[in-house]
Amino acid sequence: EFIQESQWYVTWNFNFGFYEGIFKLAKDSRIPLYALNAPRKLITQIRMKGWDALSGEEKEIVPNPDLSHEEHRTLIRTIFESAELPHQMKGRGLEMVFEGLYRAQSAWDEVMALNAVRAQKREDKKVVVLVGSGHLLYNLGVNRRAYERNHLPFKTVVCIEIPEGEKNIRVSRTLADYIWAIPEEKIPAFPSVGLRLKKFDGLDNLVVESNPINGVALDAGFEKGDVILSVDGKSFFDINELRIYLAQFTWNDEAKFQLLRDARQVEILLKFAPPQEEDELE
Repeated sequence: EFIQESQWYVTWNFNFGFYEGIFKLAKDSRIPLYALNAPRKLITQIRMKGWDALSGEEKEIVPNPDLSHEEHRTLIRTIFESAELPHQMKGRGLEMVFEGLYRAQSAWDEVMALNAVRAQKREDKKVVVLVGSGHLLYNLGVNRRAYERNHLPFKTVVCIEIPEGEKNIRVSRTLADYIWAIPEEKIPAFPSVGLRLKKFDGLDNLVVESNPINGVALDAGFEKGDVILSVDGKSFFDINELRIYLAQFTWNDEAKFQLLRDARQVEILLKFAPPQEEDELE
């Protein structure tokens, strides 16, 4: 019910299973939870056109992000350069889109910092903020922006995966206040599908928005513009509902897609095959 009402798989792409333990702990311990992020469409607007393109009401949701911090800019560029991006976004491709990406990243940090400060003021207690490490490395992201708003002390904890058998790992002492070493995952706990979907006015069926670039859908045969007629014989007309259905699959499962492509029906058997070791090294 929560996944449906929150439109979980429309707002986020990650399997709810990764977060379920957090929600269970908060519920069992009666710990209030606050959403920190802004609607995705506002961040997209900032990425494409800048903060000034927002309406007055939207600007009240997302404060004007500070883009002047050179160390933070360098960090984000380094992260994007090392990330698993499509080859079109490497090198010159990254140069062409980086300013937009940096505006979006900074807007995320800014709005999450603002909402964390608001949560602290409302509860008047210590606040634990759970975000991806890219939002807080070297105390340059959400943490820095929150401190600039309330000047309250903070500490950061970053998890580092340790490969099996590894005895010595060198980590910069300025990466975070605390480093939490965890065993390296051989494969993710839940498969990532990698299908971007969208709705069109006048069409009930879901449409593949772009060719998959990752997840189990990569190289499965999906193409931009494919109309999804059914999955395992079931029709889906809501993005969240289809993603809820696909989220139940685990490694080595299969799902049969019936598609409409260029006025003909196409069948694709989507295999949830676990990544092989050689794939991880590429």
